[in-house]
Amino acid sequence: MPDKILKIVMPVVRLILGCTFIVSGFVKAVDPRGFSYKIEEYLRVVGAALPDWLDVPLVLSVALCCVEFVLGIWLLLGLRRKLTAVITLLVCMAFTIIALLLVVFNPVSDCGCFGDFISLSNMQTLLKNTILLGLAILLARNPVVAKPLVPFGWQWIVSLWTWIFIFAFCLRSIYYLPLLDFRQYKIGANLREMVFPTHENIKPEEISDFFVTDTLNEDHTANILFSKEPQLLIVSPLLGEASMGCIDELSAICDWCDDKGYNVYCLTASPISDIRDWCYYNDLQCRVLVADHTLLKTMIRSNPGLMLIRDGVIRNKWSSNSLPRITGLSMDERELEAPAGNASKILLKILFWYLLPMLLLIGLANLIQRFKNNKRGPQQFDKNSSADEQEDTGIVFHEENENDNNNNKKQNIMRKKIVAGNWKMNMTLQEGVALAKELNEMLTAEKPNCGVVICTPFIHLASIAPMLNTDVLKLGAENCADKEKGAYTGEVSAAMVKSTGAQYVILGHSERRAYYGETPELLKD
Repeated sequence: MPDKILKIVMPVVRLILGCTFIVSGFVKAVDPRGFSYKIEEYLRVVGAALPDWLDVPLVLSVALCCVEFVLGIWLLLGLRRKLTAVITLLVCMAFTIIALLLVVFNPVSDCGCFGDFISLSNMQTLLKNTILLGLAILLARNPVVAKPLVPFGWQWIVSLWTWIFIFAFCLRSIYYLPLLDFRQYKIGANLREMVFPTHENIKPEEISDFFVTDTLNEDHTANILFSKEPQLLIVSPLLGEASMGCIDELSAICDWCDDKGYNVYCLTASPISDIRDWCYYNDLQCRVLVADHTLLKTMIRSNPGLMLIRDGVIRNKWSSNSLPRITGLSMDERELEAPAGNASKILLKILFWYLLPMLLLIGLANLIQRFKNNKRGPQQFDKNSSADEQEDTGIVFHEENENDNNNNKKQNIMRKKIVAGNWKMNMTLQEGVALAKELNEMLTAEKPNCGVVICTPFIHLASIAPMLNTDVLKLGAENCADKEKGAYTGEVSAAMVKSTGAQYVILGHSERRAYYGETPELLKD
């Protein structure tokens, strides 16, 4: 593909892949516990033995959310382009293989790649992953065509903060409840209308399978949904796995509701024996009803969780870690009902908390670097310092005098700082050209505050010289002969180096002194 087309296509490829991974990772990070239920399905299909001491599906859920989100940010901003391209290709290959197996064996109906945000069939998932795999292959073949959007010196800050942010966001979603609820049972949903629809145009996905009975199989669904009084539901899919740290708070809430005359129900899918044990050891003033296990896990991502329903509408939800405040038998009733969340405002807040600390960290790092540069100050070197002394410092200096005729009159001269690197006897011509091209693009975007020189093997010079932006990156040779011309087979003179477009040459390499007997006296001549 021609370079001009690649420069147009590759940013689009990076944008598509980056946005896809960011959305996929973020919507799962909103509800990592929900995604862990899908992972648990996969593990059960393959017959994996899960230990009791570790919630393996939840750990895998958080890990995958973080990797997808960070990978998406790297793709979108062009961070660590070669590494990102390789990881993207591997991830897309793995996802495509899994999608193919889902289509062939159909163990689950929805892969869960976008959580509850978007539901895709297995065939749709395979098509999506195949397209992404094609884009990933194209990116892997041309990883450095698209320029990075973040200067190289700041990339580690962006990466570190992105890891911290998405991991902390996952933990927050697990400890409390998801900030964004993509399920039927979100705050503000009319549950009564979903169970007992009053019009014929209701969509299938809007119909709920909410159905509760007592232990004698008597239906109590209508009693809960048609009551004008608040109905508090303690939701616990399995009572044996419920957190016991909130029992005292739930007991106080039940006492408060009993004093107000409100109904409190405990919904569970536990067997009768577990219900009896739970009621015996926990003196809660509530009636226990039975519902489907999957339904209860979908209603609220906490065990136990608390849900308020009034007039058939879900008015509020709480996790076991954020129950309403109780003081004696008094409660702030303003906490009971909450308005339905505005998704746009919530997303803006999340974006704010991601970008603001990152910009502050970048600003702080920039100030620290400037302080170090100012403290270090200009460096002076002796005019007669040897080449090996300059090379050992890692910096090569090039003289710039206001008056060349007075050079010999000055013992110390100010020199422009130049960072130079040579390739020694490595890389073919094609590999050398590719590396030089990548460095040129990176430095053109970052505009370094010092001179930068790459010193390459002689056979690379003529091919690399035309492609460099000499305002930010200059070219030099790794070595040259001490003779101007003559019968010195295999040697390269300074004039020959200059004719290629190179402006610099490094002399006095430690390897030249060790292997070829070069001495300071030879260099001075």
